[in-house]
Amino acid sequence: MPPSADPGYGDEVTSNRATVDSERPALHALAGAALALVSGLVLGSLLVLWGAAVWSLVTGPTGAWYLDVLYVLMAPAGPIALLWCVWELASVHRARFSRLLGSRVEEPSPPNWGPVLLRPWRNGDTWRQLAYHAVALMLTPAALLVLLAGPRGAGMAARVDKVLARWLLGPGRAEELARQAQVLTDRIDFVDAQPRRDRRCHRRGAAPDRTRSARRRPATPGAPRPEPRHGVGAVR
Repeated sequence: MPPSADPGYGDEVTSNRATVDSERPALHALAGAALALVSGLVLGSLLVLWGAAVWSLVTGPTGAWYLDVLYVLMAPAGPIALLWCVWELASVHRARFSRLLGSRVEEPSPPNWGPVLLRPWRNGDTWRQLAYHAVALMLTPAALLVLLAGPRGAGMAARVDKVLARWLLGPGRAEELARQAQVLTDRIDFVDAQPRRDRRCHRRGAAPDRTRSARRRPATPGAPRPEPRHGVGAVR
């Protein structure tokens, strides 16, 4: 007997789906906690190393010569590495929302690096994503405690995380309005161009008819015209 004929098969499939759906918020919270710890470790280490390099260059050499070379290289490379990690880790968080919750978080436009690497740090999206990493790290203990409350606690943690992601991981208000305005402009242009497309299609469709009518030979004056046929063989 096929599985579909079993009276309890449909209930079993529904139960399995409900179990998977109830586990998604918990998996989302656990993945977010792990990612928040990794992000804090990576970003914190880069920030400490860059600060130590700048401080050593300001106060003067105090150790071996290769340390001075390392500090000179770390001073300009630190902000670049920190900026790259902020954006890439934020992309991983957005993928976590999409894969585990099925919630899409729009990605902000990538920053314009510029010649002196100041423009990305003037971009509000950079600071908002950095704020999300900091807030997620601070809320990790609370999120793990909420998971002990069961599926209801996991769902509440997922809803709070979703609100934070929309505020801090998505595009800013100005960029969102600009995207909506661009979509409306594209739709208006499409509607305005529709009559021109219809006229072009009409001209292309009418050209073969005019050509065939021009090739058609005129009837001889006084020649008998064929009688129209009726019935099954009549030309339609």
